[in-house]
Amino acid sequence: MLLFLKTPTTEEVNYAVVTNSVISSGVDVSVIGWGDIDPDQEESELADKLQHVEVTTISNEACDASESTESGWEDSYKDQISENMLCAEHQEMKDACQGDREDL
Repeated sequence: MLLFLKTPTTEEVNYAVVTNSVISSGVDVSVIGWGDIDPDQEESELADKLQHVEVTTISNEACDASESTESGWEDSYKDQISENMLCAEHQEMKDACQGDREDL
């Protein structure tokens, strides 16, 4: 993830932890990656160009409680979401790992 600072710094910067206390639920954010561009295929087709997609942040509690069924597999994030994570979703199941179809 890229974080853009309001002002330049010459200080050493540690890894940033961005949580729901920094970015609240319901905020549109951009994610980028070289993930699977067609999650409907059985085999991954990874992007050869950096891709991006707009997603909306959700609370970590909602993320932890979420469940899905994809290709016959049931999946749950129960007890996998920690306080130093930031969760987001897209109505069409797009994210930085799969379904990110727009070239940067």
